[in-house]
Amino acid sequence: MTFGEKLYKLRKEQNLSQEALAEKVNATRQAVSRWENNQGFPETEKLLILSSLFNVSLDYLLKDTPPEGAEGAPAEEGYYASRETTLGYLAHTQKTAVKIGLFVLCFFGAALPFILFPQVNENVCALGSIVFIAAGLAGVLSMAFQTDPYPQMEKEPLFFDHQFLEELKARYGVLRKRYVWLFIFGFLLIFLAGGFAILFDDILGKFSMLSELIALVCVSGSIFCWIFSIGMMSAYEILLENPKHIASRRKWQQPAYRLLAGVLIGIGVIVFIVLYILWKMNIL
Repeated sequence: MTFGEKLYKLRKEQNLSQEALAEKVNATRQAVSRWENNQGFPETEKLLILSSLFNVSLDYLLKDTPPEGAEGAPAEEGYYASRETTLGYLAHTQKTAVKIGLFVLCFFGAALPFILFPQVNENVCALGSIVFIAAGLAGVLSMAFQTDPYPQMEKEPLFFDHQFLEELKARYGVLRKRYVWLFIFGFLLIFLAGGFAILFDDILGKFSMLSELIALVCVSGSIFCWIFSIGMMSAYEILLENPKHIASRRKWQQPAYRLLAGVLIGIGVIVFIVLYILWKMNIL
């Protein structure tokens, strides 16, 4: 057992909430949550308080030991995902999906200078496009080098409190329908973009600024919908279908594969934008 697992077990045996334990050791609930998730250790003073509070030695707290068979110890193999940790992981995944979607929108924003300012010098518009692309690349790269605050959730088999697991299943049953409809809405936006392009082409005989702008908004909006819906559904499936899919997912969750997938997606989007810019500059 790790320090976090021991702390969780001892806290539960004393019927203490994370808030109550935090108050006793002069810490925050977030700090206790990090300790239980093995994301850090308390200060020496707080370790002494914990040792006295639970009537155990510092040696027991700090040294990893084999899983115990005593009553109250987790019987399942894997990582115990508490309510606080699971909800924190889902919130983190949601924020990450939104950030990725916004950074991808920056790539599509590279077409805006050519659409909004057709009379401006092409080189000036190209410079504006480079700014959008640079912003998107900076955002993607910053996320690639960020530390994952919940590494165990995607790399280890998980087990939950039975009651909370049932609540999580019920919650996903409702949200999954929304994510599926959001994914479908992304496809509808693609068809809408094509429909507006054809409509304006028939009416005006050429693509207008408005038709290009609507098409860009629809396409970028569809990409955002797909990223968000797929990201959230994947997060819930990692939790609820674990360990059924953990072995097949683990390979693609390694940093090298993640980086490769991100690079390929980024290259694809950039190539699309570059080809569009070249077309607008009458080079193609």
